[in-house]
Amino acid sequence: CGARNRHGGTTSTTLSSPSHGPKPPAAARGRHVPPRPAMRERAARRRPRRCSPLLLLVLLVMAATICYTYLILLRLRRQPQGNETAEADAAAAAARAADAKATAAIADAKARSAAEAAEAALTKDVEAFEQQHAEWVEGAANKHAAADDGVARAKRRRQAKAEQRALAAAETSGAAARPEEDQADGCSSDPAVGCMASPAVVIMSHDRADMLSRSLGLVCPMRMARHFAVYVSEDAGRAEIAAAAKAAACVRDVLRYHQPPKQRFQPAFAGSGYAKISRHFKAALQAVLGAPPTGRGHSHAVVLEDDLLLSPDTLLFFWSSAWLLRRDRTLWCVSAWNDQGYPHVAARSEAIGRTDYFPGLGWMVTGDTWNDELAPHWPEAATTGWDHWMRLSSTSRGRECLRPEVPRTRHASKRGTNVKDNRPFEAFGFAEHGVGSFGDLHHMLRPAYDDAVKALFAPPAHITAWREASDFWSTPVPGQGKLQAGGGSFWSKSSGDAPAARQWLQALGAGTTTVVAYTRETYRSLATPLGLWKESPRGTHNGTIVLRSAAGATLVLADRRKCPWLPPQHAFRAAHAWREVKAAPGASCAAACQGAGMRCQARELEWVMSCEALARHFPCEAGCGHQVGDELPAYVHDAALDTYQQCLVSDIAFSTCEAAFSKTTRLCRCVPEKGKSGLARLTANRSKSLATTTRQK
Repeated sequence: CGARNRHGGTTSTTLSSPSHGPKPPAAARGRHVPPRPAMRERAARRRPRRCSPLLLLVLLVMAATICYTYLILLRLRRQPQGNETAEADAAAAAARAADAKATAAIADAKARSAAEAAEAALTKDVEAFEQQHAEWVEGAANKHAAADDGVARAKRRRQAKAEQRALAAAETSGAAARPEEDQADGCSSDPAVGCMASPAVVIMSHDRADMLSRSLGLVCPMRMARHFAVYVSEDAGRAEIAAAAKAAACVRDVLRYHQPPKQRFQPAFAGSGYAKISRHFKAALQAVLGAPPTGRGHSHAVVLEDDLLLSPDTLLFFWSSAWLLRRDRTLWCVSAWNDQGYPHVAARSEAIGRTDYFPGLGWMVTGDTWNDELAPHWPEAATTGWDHWMRLSSTSRGRECLRPEVPRTRHASKRGTNVKDNRPFEAFGFAEHGVGSFGDLHHMLRPAYDDAVKALFAPPAHITAWREASDFWSTPVPGQGKLQAGGGSFWSKSSGDAPAARQWLQALGAGTTTVVAYTRETYRSLATPLGLWKESPRGTHNGTIVLRSAAGATLVLADRRKCPWLPPQHAFRAAHAWREVKAAPGASCAAACQGAGMRCQARELEWVMSCEALARHFPCEAGCGHQVGDELPAYVHDAALDTYQQCLVSDIAFSTCEAAFSKTTRLCRCVPEKGKSGLARLTANRSKSLATTTRQK
C-alpha cells in the first residue's frame, strides 16, 4: 500500500519496507491552524488503506483445508488395522462370555444356598419335632417312674386286675388275646404316651377366610394341639386365606393346590364341585401322609373342614383312640361324628362306639392306610362325592371306624357344595365342654365289642319286628311305663306318628333293652317318627344301631338281613335256591330272570347290592361307585356317562324288578318259579338245553 507525503506527493512503498516520511516540526504545527477542509484532507492522508477481500478469502480457504486434513489424519490414526480389529472383537466376545459365566455361577450359588437353607429349615423342624416327642416320652416315663405312692400303686393294681379279667373273658369266648403293648416304639393305650409318632391336622379351606379363622381359633388353644403339626390346605389361591392361616401361631405351613383349568371338551363331572373337592382332598392327604419328597411322611392325619365347630377334646379323642387302629386290624379310621348322635338317644359324652358306615365330618387315618389302600385307588369320578366312595364295601373291606356317642364336630355353614340347609345338623348333639379322659378303651376291640352287642339280644330283651301300622307306638313293651298322649316332635317334617313315637321311647324303662327288627326298605318309616337320620341306616355295626334314651333304656334297631344275632323268626334269610344272572344291556331283571326260566323277586335283589357281587360278573375297570337308581346294582357300559366302566351300587335307592336303563347292564338275583323246586327247575333247563343241542346236530 502506498502513503502520501506532506506535500501531496506519492511515495511508493512495499509491504516489506513501509515509509511514511518525516514528521513536521512541532513549532510549525502550533503556529498555524489550517481551515477545516484542510484538516480532513490531512487526516485522510494519515489513514492506512484496507487490504484486498480476495486475499482474505484465500487465507480462509487455506485454514479450512489445514483443519480438514488434520481431522482426517487424526481419525486414520485412531482406527485399528485388520488384525487389531479381529483381536478387539475376540477380546469383546471373551469378556461377554466371562460375564455370562459369572452370572450363571452367581445364580447357581444362590440356588444352592436357597436349597441348603430350605433343607436346613426342614431338618431343623424335624429335629425339633423329634426332640419334642422324645421329651414327651421321657416325661411320661419319668411320671410313671415317680408315681410310687400308695394311691398310684393301688390304681395300677386295679388296672392290672381289670386287664386280666378282660383277657380272661376274651379267652373264655374263644377270642384271640390282644397283642402286648410295646411301649418301646412309643405306642401305648395310655394317653400319657399315645400311639402317634408324628400326627398332623389338615384344615381344608376354599374361599371362606372367616370360617378358617374360626376353625383355627378352636384348634390352636386345644391342650393336645402341641402334639400335632397343623396345616391349612386351600385351592382357591386367595390372599386372605393365606393371611388368616399365617395369623394363627399353631399353623406350620399352608398347602396350596391349583385346580386344573376347565377344558372345552370334558366330562360334566370333571368341572363339578364334587370333582374339585375330591381332587383337593387327595392332594392334601398326599402332601401330608405321602412319603418324601412328594409328601411330609406324617404317621396320622386328622382331616377337618373349615365349616366345622369343634369340641375342646376333639384332638384328645383322636389321640386316645389312635392305638386301637394299630392293635385291631378290623378298624381303619376314627371319626369325631356320629350319624345317630341326637340328644334324645345319645347323651354319654365319654362313650365311644364302632360303625361300619364311614361318618366323615372330622376323621383320621394312618399313613399306611393312605399310601397302601386309599391313594392308589382314589376315584377319578366319584359322582356322588368322595365320602360315598369311602363307604363302599370295596373300600372299607369289612373294617369299621371308631366314633363318639356324642359328636365332637358340628356343621355350621349354610353355604357349601353338599349342604344347602344346615337345620338338620342343628338337631344333633354336641359335646360343647368335652371330657378330661375317655378312660380305658380295651372294650372297643372287636371280640369284646361284639360280645357286648350280642348280649343285648339275650333275655330279658324284648324283640319285636317293625310294622308300618298306627298301633305300633301304642303297644306297650315289657318294662315300659304308662304311655301318655301328647309330646313334641323331633326334627324333620315327620308324620303324625312322631309324638306317639317320642312318648313310646321315653316310656321305655331304665335298664331295659328293646330290639326292633327292620329292613332297609322299611327303615325310613321307622327312623322318621323316632327322630333319627332317615335317609338310610347309618351308624351301624353288624346291622345294628344301638341307642340309649335319656331315661337309661337301650333301644336296638336290627337289620333283618345283616344282623347275625336276631332269632330265626325275625331274620330274613336268602332263598335256598337262587341264581345270579347278568341281564342283557338295557334289560330289566324281570326279563333276565324270565329268560333264565326263573322269576325276579324284589327283596332278593338286596343280596347282590354290593361291589363284591358285581365284581363276580363284570370287569369294573373304573372301580366301584355309588349312585341313585332303581336299576342298581349295575355295570355302566355306555362311554357317554361319567361313570363309564364303573360298577354301581346304592345305599339310598331300592331295586325293582321292572327297572331298566339303556346305558347300564343289571345284575339280578333270580329264584325258581312258584310251584317248582330249584332241583326240578334245574333238571328241566338241562333237558331243554339237551333237546336244543340234539336238534342242532
